[in-house]
Amino acid sequence: MQQTISVCHDCHRSIHRFVPREKDLGRYHNTVETLLEHEQIARFVAWVRDRN
Repeated sequence: MQQTISVCHDCHRSIHRFVPREKDLGRYHNTVETLLEHEQIARFVAWVRDRN
């Protein structure tokens, strides 16, 4: 992995639950913007945001 982003522990676990293959993360979901384009990740982030 050449590029990383900082996320909280719960978000990190959820990202890997919804996109389990490291290659897919590296190829298609390697920025905050592309992660948020993933429907399940976007719903999780919205859920977390609403809780705070």
